[in-house]
Amino acid sequence: MMKTNLPMQLRSFHVYQAVGTLLAVLLVQVGCTETARPVSTKEAYSLSSQQRAALRDELKSGNAEAGLTLGHYWFLSEGNRGCAAYWYRKAADLGHVEAKRTLPIVDDGSQRRESDCM
Repeated sequence: MMKTNLPMQLRSFHVYQAVGTLLAVLLVQVGCTETARPVSTKEAYSLSSQQRAALRDELKSGNAEAGLTLGHYWFLSEGNRGCAAYWYRKAADLGHVEAKRTLPIVDDGSQRRESDCM
C-alpha cells in the first residue's frame, strides 16, 4: 500500500462516500427516512481548490488514486468531460485500472491543459 501525505479526509474520500451510502440504505431499511437527507452527486464529490491542489501534488508524486479522484470531481461534480478525461488519463498513465476503464467513456476528444482543469 502506497504511503500518502494527503489529509485524512482526502485519503478516506471514497470510504466516507461508501459509509454514507450504507448509512442511508440502513436508515431506509429501518424506516428512518425522515432523518436521512439525500446527497447530490455534485455535493458528494465537491472539492475545494486547496484539496484539488493537494491531489494534483499527490498525483505528481505517483499516487494514481489522486488522479482518479480529480477525474471523479470534474466529471461527477462539475460535469466537465474534458477535464475529467485529463485527470483520468494521468491516473491511467500511472497504471490505475479504474481510470483506464473510465477514460474512454468520458473522453470528449478535447485537449485540455492542467491549468484549464484546476
